[in-house]
Amino acid sequence: MNRSQWPGLLFDTHCHLHFDDFRRDLGTVVDRAFDAGVRGILVPSVDLESSVRSSSIAHDFGLWSAAGFHPNHLEGASEGAFKKVTGLSLLPQAAAVGETGLDFYRDRFPRDVQTQWFQKHIDLSKNLALPLVVHSRGAEGAVLDILPADPGFPVILHSWCGSAEVTSRAVKRGFYFGVTGAVTYRKSGMAVNLGLIPREMVLAETDAPFLPPVPHRGGRNEPALTTLTAARIAREWNLSLSEALEILWDNSLRAFRLAAGSRRTHLVYPMGGKLYVNITGMCNASCGFCIRNRQDGLGGYSLRHRSEPSREAVLCALSVTDPSGYDEVVFCGYGEPTMRPDLLCEAAECVRSAGGKTRLNTNGLCPGHMTLSETEAMLGRFDRVSISLNASGAAEYSRICPGASPCGWENVMGFIRLVKRLAIPAVLTAVEGSGADIPKVRALAERLELPIIIREAQ
Repeated sequence: MNRSQWPGLLFDTHCHLHFDDFRRDLGTVVDRAFDAGVRGILVPSVDLESSVRSSSIAHDFGLWSAAGFHPNHLEGASEGAFKKVTGLSLLPQAAAVGETGLDFYRDRFPRDVQTQWFQKHIDLSKNLALPLVVHSRGAEGAVLDILPADPGFPVILHSWCGSAEVTSRAVKRGFYFGVTGAVTYRKSGMAVNLGLIPREMVLAETDAPFLPPVPHRGGRNEPALTTLTAARIAREWNLSLSEALEILWDNSLRAFRLAAGSRRTHLVYPMGGKLYVNITGMCNASCGFCIRNRQDGLGGYSLRHRSEPSREAVLCALSVTDPSGYDEVVFCGYGEPTMRPDLLCEAAECVRSAGGKTRLNTNGLCPGHMTLSETEAMLGRFDRVSISLNASGAAEYSRICPGASPCGWENVMGFIRLVKRLAIPAVLTAVEGSGADIPKVRALAERLELPIIIREAQ
C-alpha cells in the first residue's frame, strides 16, 4: 500500500536507530518511515553510548528518545554513567526512560544486579515523571513483582510475551503493551495475547532492526514496516485500518505524554550550561511582553503548569540532577518563583548543599507578600540575583506591568536596595520593544550602580 492510500498516522514506539545497522542510511530510513505514514518514532537505548546517540538522533530528525541501560548491557553501568543518562533524560527530546528491565532468557548478568539497575530506572522515571520502557524477556512475572502497583507514570511493556495470567495482572495495573512484527508470525503467541489486552493499552513497535514482520522476516527491520504490524493488529481487532490507526496513534501520544495540552511539564531543564528550576506558574504581575502570553515553553521544553507542582515533585526532579555539573542553577518558574518562598528556599538549599551555585530570577515584587526578615532569609540562599526592572519609573511600570500591586514600583525599588545592602551580586534586566524608554532605563540602572541586560522580546 503506498502512502497516498494509507489512511492514518503511526508511531513506532520502539526502534533502535542508534545501532550500526542504520549508520549508512539513517536519513533514508527516517524519510522512508515518514513517507509510509510513521510520523512518530521513539528511539530507546541500551547503554550510555547508545543513550547519547539516541538523544542526538532524536534531536537531529525531530524524533523522541529514551536513555537507559538494558539488562544485557550493564558492563558499563556505573553511578557516573547513570548521572549522564539522567542528564540526557532532562533534554526536550527525551520522552521516556529505558529500555530497562530484566532478562532471564540470556541471563548475561546476575539477577540481583539486573534488579538493582532496574530499580534505579524506576526511581528515575518516578522522579522525572517520565514513562518507563521495560524489557522483560523470560522475566515477565518478576518484572511485575518489582514495578510499583500504582507507579504514577506510564509503563510500557516492550515486545510483551507474557503468559495469559501475567498479562492479566499487567492489564489490571493499566500498563501499555508493545506489539512487534512477531504478531505476523504463524507460531507467535502474540496474537493470542492481543486478545487479552484492551485496545487502549496497545502500542505498535518494530524493535528494529530486529523482528521484521512477514514478508520481511530474515531481513533488517525498520520503522516503515510498522505499517504491516498495524495492519495485522487491525485484522485481529476486526476494525478498519483507519479505525485501528486512530486508536494506536492516540495510545502512543498518551503513553509518552505527548498529546497537545497533556505534555509533562519540565520542572528542571538544562540550557546553555545552566540548570533551570521551574517551581511555579503563579505570578503577581501581568507584563505584556511575557513569553507566557504567547507560548507554553521555550527551547523545546514544556514549561506551562496545568496545576502547581507539588513540593515532592520539584525536590525529586532536582534530587536526580548534579547541580555541581552546571555553571549555576537558576530558579525561575514559568511564573514568579518568590510566590512559593518556602519551596524556593528549600530547593535552593538543596542545590547549595550539593555544591551548586544558585541564581534567583525575580520580578522584585516579593516585598509585597513577604516580610523583610523573610526576604533577607530567602536572599541568603542565592549567590546571584537577576531582577526584572522593565521600566524607568512608576507610571511606566504600571503601564508595562499591569496587575502588580499599586505599590509595585516601590516594592521593586525596595527589593533592589535590599539586594545591594546585602551585597549580593545582582543584574537588572529590561526588554526591548516592551514599551519601556530603554535609554531612561539604562540611566536608572547607572544611578543604581548595577549592570543591566537589555533582552529582546521572545
